[in-house]
Amino acid sequence: MPTTDDSAPLISPRSIAMEYRKLWLIGVAFALLAGFSMALAIWQSHHLYKIVSESTQLRARMAAQSAALQVSADLDRPFNDL
Repeated sequence: MPTTDDSAPLISPRSIAMEYRKLWLIGVAFALLAGFSMALAIWQSHHLYKIVSESTQLRARMAAQSAALQVSADLDRPFNDL
């Protein structure tokens, strides 16, 4: 392989182009992987939010129903003596 005066090997332009192409492909693969990971994280976050929201809504309904039954029982109590 031809060398310069300081004994550094010369690199052919074709080799440089191939290295740039490899780096570009690695960058594209990394970007796709990062995008997929972000999409998956967003989907999981939305799914978790939906589950927590439904659970909270169910607990609120149960608490409202319990409170309504308690109020109903308290209101009916004085009339039971008639």
